[in-house]
Amino acid sequence: MFTRQKGAEAIQFRDGKYVGESNLNYFLMRIAYGDITGDGNEEAIILLRGQNTPVSRTLDEIFIYGQKNGRASLLANFEGGKRGDYILSISRLGSNFKVENNVLVIDQATAVEGDNNCIPTRYYTIKYCWNGSQMVEAERTDLKSIPENMREIG
Repeated sequence: MFTRQKGAEAIQFRDGKYVGESNLNYFLMRIAYGDITGDGNEEAIILLRGQNTPVSRTLDEIFIYGQKNGRASLLANFEGGKRGDYILSISRLGSNFKVENNVLVIDQATAVEGDNNCIPTRYYTIKYCWNGSQMVEAERTDLKSIPENMREIG
């Protein structure tokens, strides 16, 4: 079960499949492991994709879990962009979703003015750091074109 830090809605999974409301869809897209907090222990960084959610047609969310007293504990969660943006998540296509030197590195696809049907055709590589209580954006590249073979939506 994934419960957002802000808000009471819980996103429930059983055997890797979403088991909540039938008019919503959530998918477990990717998991990365690494030391985000700098305490020498690995955290689990989980990417969920919601489609047809109450908030957006596509909404990616990142949940970061550490261990507290031998149990998984939510450290942070945040959205992966604005409505319709998504995080490139297919590792075999070479997209970033990893931890390097205590930094979370992701590729976030985004639509720009002129994109057909608001389908993202460009992306940023974004680096996030832990500030002791939440993830904060530390660096963002210039927009780059998404190669056709790396597009996941559209």
